[in-house]
Amino acid sequence: MKSASYGASFSLEGRGVLLTIDKHMKNMCTKRPFPAFFTPSFLLALILLLSSVLIFTGCGDVKKPSAIKTDSVPENCVLFVNVGYGDATIIKISDKYYLIDTGKSSASSSLFAALNWLEADSLDGVFLTHTHSDHTGGLKKLAKSYNIKKLYFSEISERNKKGEHKLVNKAVKYSIPYQFLAAGDTVDCNGVIFEVLGPLKYNYTDDNDNSLVMRAVIEGVVYLFTGDMQFAEENTLFDAGVVFSCDVLKVPNHGNQDASSDKFMNAAAPKVSVIPAGIGDKPTSASYRVRNALSAYGDVYITQNFDVGVLVYADDSGEIIVAHAGEKEQ
Repeated sequence: MKSASYGASFSLEGRGVLLTIDKHMKNMCTKRPFPAFFTPSFLLALILLLSSVLIFTGCGDVKKPSAIKTDSVPENCVLFVNVGYGDATIIKISDKYYLIDTGKSSASSSLFAALNWLEADSLDGVFLTHTHSDHTGGLKKLAKSYNIKKLYFSEISERNKKGEHKLVNKAVKYSIPYQFLAAGDTVDCNGVIFEVLGPLKYNYTDDNDNSLVMRAVIEGVVYLFTGDMQFAEENTLFDAGVVFSCDVLKVPNHGNQDASSDKFMNAAAPKVSVIPAGIGDKPTSASYRVRNALSAYGDVYITQNFDVGVLVYADDSGEIIVAHAGEKEQ
């Protein structure tokens, strides 16, 4: 896989640091008193602050490839958009454009910038993985600005207090045709087949575990799109014999600790992992555990480190290219 990157590379084993600091604290307590402000609470706060800084700067396993030129935008590609803490993924198949999730309403300008960068003027399909606002909040503004031919989502999805399907209500409200998807279904996106893997059963506890999970092969590269799937949905799909192997993984649930089990990451074994996260919005996203585990299989990227987003495609030889989507050259 090709990418242009820069910056020093180092690693930090958070647990070891905490143990070392704990040992030093005990030694210092026995040998000499702390200054008044060096209380255990103060030191713990300092540790958490330093950990957040290290995560934000990438801890060495996050690469920022160089920007591509205007005429380098490939015919078929996937752009994981930087919408902060939220999901929005644009799939370009020749002259057709598709979107998986819309990000939050407050991030609509970032989504529009990405669509404009790819010169998309309409969307042949928008997939909504589940009901949460960081995945569907931008639909209202999107529907006002772009022609959306059809919405796709699972019938297995959270209802409101009246028992109504929340995503159906959105489709009706914005006058967009919609189609229910179920495991085993396929959607033909301008010749590229999206295969629906899940959800398989309704989770009453958390709509994250009702996420639409899909696989697509684009130019020979296998992409796995996972929404906010957590451990419960993972286990359901494993029990059904779903194969998670992929080349490019949209990391589930923003890389949070409550998703991406070791079993799942080992089964997926992606060459490229993309975490849609805004660590400033939610410091628990892009967790060290997830990033560190995925780095054993390939490169890990966080959308917040890219101006517009993480662009992924295959070159003429079939090699996976990761590029920095930024301002086009004039």
